[in-house]
Amino acid sequence: PYIRARGRGERAVQQVFPGATIVRPSAMFGPGDALFGTLAHLVRLLPVLPLIGGGHTRLQPAYVEDVAEAIARILADPATAGRTYELAGPAVYTLRELFVIVLRILGKRRLLVPVPFAVAHVQARLFELLPNPPLTCGQVDLLKANNVAGGTLAGLRELNILPKAIEVIVPTYLGRSRVGA
Repeated sequence: PYIRARGRGERAVQQVFPGATIVRPSAMFGPGDALFGTLAHLVRLLPVLPLIGGGHTRLQPAYVEDVAEAIARILADPATAGRTYELAGPAVYTLRELFVIVLRILGKRRLLVPVPFAVAHVQARLFELLPNPPLTCGQVDLLKANNVAGGTLAGLRELNILPKAIEVIVPTYLGRSRVGA
């Protein structure tokens, strides 16, 4: 639903503003992010980590400061008008690989257990009864589709931005909370 709605929104903007520049950021990471913040929270909270959909969903997270710099450059350059940019990081990871990165940063060991999408959806419905659910149906639905750049549109490199790697940035903010984790 979210991806289809986003596509409809892009088409509506392009119909009304043909010269509009479309920016499609991938999942973003940086201090206070929902991606690694959620994974770290689960690592600290649970002895067994659920790999929704088997942990095979592919993501290509982008550093939030790279995305901000890209938007600033797009706004400053009239030649970007009417183009679409996919802003993604330099590497593709599976959900499982992202959990492994967080475990390494936090110095933790956890069992990783595959959970089928149908089971995760039922769990999410129950969690949504809580005030702050650790998992929502919307999150499960997002994990059903890969979130990677298609490779046919311009991206960070075309804007002369060398995308920062997760392995360089994430330890600088997740690692700070390692003591007492």
